Amino acid sequence: TGHLRISPGYFAQFLGVSIFTGIMISTLRIHPRLLRTADYFIGLSVIVLLAISVFHLIFAVSTEGTGEPLREAGRVGKGSLMSEVQMLMLFAILMILGVEYKTLPSFLGFIKPRRKLSVVSFGLVVTSVILGLLSSMFYSNLLLAEIFNVALLGSVIAFSRAVYIFGGFDNSEILRVLQGERKARYNYIIRHLRLAFLFLFAGIVIAAAFSILGTFVLYDLAIHYTAIGFLGITIALYLPLMLPPITGKIIHFTKFNSLPLVLIIASLAVRTSADIVLAVQPANIAPVSYGFMISGWLVVAALFAFVVMIHRSMQQEEVINEQ
Repeated sequence: TGHLRISPGYFAQFLGVSIFTGIMISTLRIHPRLLRTADYFIGLSVIVLLAISVFHLIFAVSTEGTGEPLREAGRVGKGSLMSEVQMLMLFAILMILGVEYKTLPSFLGFIKPRRKLSVVSFGLVVTSVILGLLSSMFYSNLLLAEIFNVALLGSVIAFSRAVYIFGGFDNSEILRVLQGERKARYNYIIRHLRLAFLFLFAGIVIAAAFSILGTFVLYDLAIHYTAIGFLGITIALYLPLMLPPITGKIIHFTKFNSLPLVLIIASLAVRTSADIVLAVQPANIAPVSYGFMISGWLVVAALFAFVVMIHRSMQQEEVINEQ
């Protein structure tokens, strides 16, 4: 059978992730007084990353002489490819949920998250992490993958309700008081939050459908709705909020426009149309390839438009004038 060996690249990856995890866990040991649940989501995210790295290291072990990875050799169970990709994205999703749990109450009007729904959300996501690891790394099973997606969907729905992303509180007084820049900032946050979570809901539902039907179209849409629709729009939400203390420049939300968001939605719409054509006419590759290409370039255009918008919205004077 030969001796087992480990790829230096995978070992270096595992070492780097281990150091990162150690730093994050050490930081989280400082107990916050408020919204401690946020740290639970962040801690779980780095545990997911470490678990994935450990499993990748195990699967990269190959038999000396043949160089065949144990996974392909059948000596380690083959799991669901969709669940494996979802677990990779779940690291980022959980990190975002932790950050949002900490920051959204102040962004939306200093509203304390619903405690019971927060506990339900975290409990469901822990369940989904366990099932996702089993489904993606060890055992490809339809029921396991479906329960994983149901638990994950339930978790993000409960989370969205816990932090009032889709309402659930009277914000009429807030909207009455807010004017100008503050109102533009509030509307920007709400619009991007709701759209990002709608794409996340859709991505999880499509991933669940893929577990049953196994078609490439569903696999492709689930990944893009989650990666571009949720992660991309969430980054677009938080970047303008993080830049002022970093750059020392004030960002004027009243100078923002909807072009980057429209381009992202258009990109996913084109991608969806191309996937539908592929599902209906598998042999008609030309329009599908053009659709995928246009979708990709629309994302690039959205990035360019976003950078230009941020640059133009920055005030020339520094936030803190140094003497």
